[in-house]
Formats: sequence, structure tokens, C-alpha cells
Amino acid sequence: LVDDPSVTCIYKYSLSLSLHNLAESWQSEVALLYI
Repeated sequence: LVDDPSVTCIYKYSLSLSLHNLAESWQSEVALLYI
């Protein structure tokens, strides 16, 4: 990975965004189980 601050920032942002989406989809699947 390039040690450029902007690239690292974008990488961290996309990583946290994908983790957030993963958590949301997991929560919705769990919510469906309890309906």
C-alpha cells in the first residue's frame, strides 16, 4: 500500500464503510430472525 496520507485515508474510510455495511446487514438478518 502506498504510504500517501490521502490514499491511507481513503483506504481506511472505505474499510470502515464496508465494515459498517456488514454490521448493518448482519443486524437486519438477526432482526428478521426475531420477527
